[in-house]
Amino acid sequence: MIGCVPAIIVSEVFLSAYYDRAIAVRTTDVQNQCKIISNQIVASDYLNSNKSEAIQGELSLISSLYDGRIMIIDQDLKVVTDTYNMEASKTMIVEEVIRCFKTGTSVHMVSGRFIEVAVPIQRVIDEAAGTTETLGVILVSASLDAITDNREVLSNSVGLILVITFIVLAMISAIISS
Repeated sequence: MIGCVPAIIVSEVFLSAYYDRAIAVRTTDVQNQCKIISNQIVASDYLNSNKSEAIQGELSLISSLYDGRIMIIDQDLKVVTDTYNMEASKTMIVEEVIRCFKTGTSVHMVSGRFIEVAVPIQRVIDEAAGTTETLGVILVSASLDAITDNREVLSNSVGLILVITFIVLAMISAIISS
């Protein structure tokens, strides 16, 4: 029975590592999708026209995929597009957006249930010099509920395996000792 404590510790470390890795993968996926959309926004002049059905469709699809919300914010902090249609045409002064304009991509976890990712919409001014102009920000709130649910399922499975293992070991110990 002395092996129980290390087994429980290892299982908790495993679950914690899974959770951290799953969140890191989700964050990277969201950032990559935002970079693709950012390039499309610049190429189509979406911030000025707001008329691209292809971009609207992609925003809707990604919003559904990550069970979240996407806002496109211009350099004047005006919300150009909101997949929830709640903040359109309003001014968005949020720490992540301001930080994104100043330093680039920003990631923030909100109450363990969402990640907020802010990715700059940048136009290349001089490719050789590597200079860009930030035209706006894509702000994505992506749900972590599926990751949390998966962690819970894994936790239950590991717990069941540990209990069965301990019972089998106890039975083998009882048989050997008698």
